[in-house]
Amino acid sequence: LGNVVDPLTVIADYGTDALRFTMATGTTVGQDLNLSLDRVTANRNFTNKLWNAGKFVLFQLDRARAAGAADGLEASLAADDYSTPEALAALPLAERWIVSRLHQVIDEVSERHEKYDYNAAGIATYNFFWDEFADWFIESSKSRASGTPAGRVSLGVCCYVFERVLRLLHPFMPFVTEELWQRLPKPPAAPGQKPTPPSIMIADYPAAVPAWEDAQLEADYNYLSSVIARVRGLRSDYGLLKQRPHLYVVVGDAAKAAVLARSTLEVATLSSSSEVTVLGPGAGAGSPPAGCGVAIVDDATVAHLALRGVLDPALEIAKLQKKVGEVEGRLEALAKKVGLPGYADKTPDAVKAEDADRKAKMEAERGAALAAIADMQKLLEAGA
Repeated sequence: LGNVVDPLTVIADYGTDALRFTMATGTTVGQDLNLSLDRVTANRNFTNKLWNAGKFVLFQLDRARAAGAADGLEASLAADDYSTPEALAALPLAERWIVSRLHQVIDEVSERHEKYDYNAAGIATYNFFWDEFADWFIESSKSRASGTPAGRVSLGVCCYVFERVLRLLHPFMPFVTEELWQRLPKPPAAPGQKPTPPSIMIADYPAAVPAWEDAQLEADYNYLSSVIARVRGLRSDYGLLKQRPHLYVVVGDAAKAAVLARSTLEVATLSSSSEVTVLGPGAGAGSPPAGCGVAIVDDATVAHLALRGVLDPALEIAKLQKKVGEVEGRLEALAKKVGLPGYADKTPDAVKAEDADRKAKMEAERGAALAAIADMQKLLEAGA
């Protein structure tokens, strides 16, 4: 009758894995599925993303071999073991973070499978792979050169995490995961242990190791991510595409400054900055140069992008003045709310605290924008 979707046509157009993943994650238990080809298209893109991540890992393996690390490289990578606190502690921040996140996801996905909640299990794996492993860890690993000790560690963790992601996804997407898994390094069988399975179909499902989960580590990396996200937003605001200006980060908290100072190369890579300078307690002294775009990350962190010679100061002054007007409008609205009769007596303390926090952030945002206007004015007067 032409009023249904022919699965064979969908498979021919989008692939079996994309259709399977869509059907498995498209609804909750006990409900009918209204199949959307838009979602099948999105999951075909996910399959392509998975394949491209595999190509990246295999390319890095080839580069490591070309750099002279061929002897025993694959067996060494496959045998990497982070099962002890000492081994995990020896990893750099990004590698420790992704291993910690992997095991949280394994734990979550395993629990969802036990409850037959395949929708949530698939989506959790999807989000981890796309948002954290591919978009953050793989991109940050590009700052570590192949053939160096740091590059070898990063490649080992990349293989370790990706292999377990494939096993998590295999029940949903059996074909692409099998193809990629077959190409990854496999550890040699130890004496007395069962040999490496010939197929991902009969490989053990990943098991979480709760001791690897590190809440402070994840908080530190989330802080880095927030800095990078704000700088990316600032680049978007100024329309910066290919330019890679110097990034200065002023930090008022010594612990946060230390986290940033240990990760300047990663921040530079992920924020498309030519260089990152951290200014604050325990880090560098001084102030950012005049003519910076400014973005407040949190109450202790302000990002400054050096824009001298990069854009038009007059245009930026107009944008910043508009921003100041918007912030002052929000401050005025908040002042009216706080000034209402009965606010002091009837408003819960939690709401008062929230309003005070909003006011402080808006005042800081206005102050940063006014400071940026002053810097842009100096650039304009200097004929930049």
